[in-house]
Amino acid sequence: MSDLKQARVLLEAAALDVSALRGMGDAVVFADAVFGFHVQ
Repeated sequence: MSDLKQARVLLEAAALDVSALRGMGDAVVFADAVFGFHVQ
């Protein structure tokens, strides 16, 4: 895999992680421990 393609794959994965973390922002739905685990 070229460096450029690998960089794009990693950026897409990071965007999905950010989206998931935004969804976990509701403390009533997600426990702090679950949020912390994923942030780590």
